[in-house]
Amino acid sequence: MLPPALVAHDHDEGANGKICHFNILESVPFTASVQAGATGGAGTIEAVSGAINAAVKDCDENREWKFHIQASDCGTPSLPSPTAQVHIVMRDPNNNKPRFLQNSYEATVEEGTVPHKFLQIQAVDDDCSPGFSTICSYDIMTPGMPFKIDIKGRISAVTKT
Repeated sequence: MLPPALVAHDHDEGANGKICHFNILESVPFTASVQAGATGGAGTIEAVSGAINAAVKDCDENREWKFHIQASDCGTPSLPSPTAQVHIVMRDPNNNKPRFLQNSYEATVEEGTVPHKFLQIQAVDDDCSPGFSTICSYDIMTPGMPFKIDIKGRISAVTKT
């Protein structure tokens, strides 16, 4: 069940004033239903089992959904409400590790020279949420190397002063 709960009101008396059905008007991986045991117009929106996992495989394309919903009363004939728009935004968890764009990087440097930033490496993170997809730093893990790396992945020689 996705928060917040759906709420619809009908000012008629009796069955004509009770909400019996919510209807999603577009094809989306969600269902809407009247909340069990609820009096009045309380309802829920839920993801269709398994459909969300399939839909968010490419989170750039399916990061959010906008669709319209109607409530219908229990009268005879049942009357639908005007439509309301629902906007659902998926929060992508931090479930991808950063990866380098290449398996290896190579540079040739002339002996006796100290080139400034002679190699650029690049990593990406496939998470969609901005806080989880940003590469924050690079580190050289081999101790004693005469190189340093900056926040943008640019490698340069360490100069001794």
